Amino acid sequence: MPTVSAFSSTNYLSANDGATERRSSFTTSFTSLGVPAGATINGFKFTIRASKASEEHTFNSDGPLLFKVQKGSGDSATLSSAFGSNDSLTAVGTDFGDITLGSSSQLFGTTWDSATANAIQLIYDSSFDDTPEEFSLTFESAQCEVTYTLSGNGLIKLTSGFLKLKTGKITL
Repeated sequence: MPTVSAFSSTNYLSANDGATERRSSFTTSFTSLGVPAGATINGFKFTIRASKASEEHTFNSDGPLLFKVQKGSGDSATLSSAFGSNDSLTAVGTDFGDITLGSSSQLFGTTWDSATANAIQLIYDSSFDDTPEEFSLTFESAQCEVTYTLSGNGLIKLTSGFLKLKTGKITL
């Protein structure tokens, strides 16, 4: 199944470039995913590069590192239930580690089309559970990967431009 991926459109989350920000919450979108129109969405996988402030905190699907995804905006927005990361975060201080959220088959309890998949938002807020007051993490990047299935019968429809065939044959 094909995939597309993009870093967050939020400046400090847009690349693994050393730019970081300490946060207790964020909402970010992924505006350059490019899921093709008509595709069937199979799942979302997020990779977050982060660091915790202290060794005393452990994070996994039972701990305080919870996220939500949002489909749409305003009054028509659909917000998922809170979900935990697939990995533990062991990085502390100026060390950063990657954690994954979701998978190639995770839809977070909602249905998606290409338009809503291209506008997905990831939300982190320490208030999603019993996180200690004033808790924050340092984030470097957030990346979204969308797995999808192409629609149609596999035919190519070229409405303008050129098609260059390197191997195989074209049957008209």
